[in-house]
Amino acid sequence: MKSGKNKVLIFGLSLIVVVTISVLILFNRNEIIKLKDIFVDDVGVSNVSRINIIRSSDNKEITLKGKQAKEFLDTLLNTELKQTKVSDKTIKESFWITIFRENDVAALGVRMDNNLLVDAYSYKGNKNNSKYFKAENGSIFDKTEKMFE
Repeated sequence: MKSGKNKVLIFGLSLIVVVTISVLILFNRNEIIKLKDIFVDDVGVSNVSRINIIRSSDNKEITLKGKQAKEFLDTLLNTELKQTKVSDKTIKESFWITIFRENDVAALGVRMDNNLLVDAYSYKGNKNNSKYFKAENGSIFDKTEKMFE
């Protein structure tokens, strides 16, 4: 009789451990998201008039307008990201991007660095302001860097 109770107890404990691990994995996984999923309403993509990009190493600034701005914005908003914590790695280069709507109204600010850390801020206010994301690949950073060559 004790042997049967021990088996039930072991099975019950094993089941609790498996369920606990499954729940932790489910809730701790970082889902891939895109900036457009979070900030597209704040930006008003069709109303973007220009994008200013500042390279932090030398404060050089470029301005994108028209088709060039829309293409860059599309790439930026569709970059795959995962939410992360602030990186403690050394930052060698970063870019400060400000997206302006019509009438020269700032809509969205984005900072990204060589560690692919992305921080976005909606000027309208958004619950996702000041959250950090990590880009899944470096294509947006590389594209931005090439514009300064």
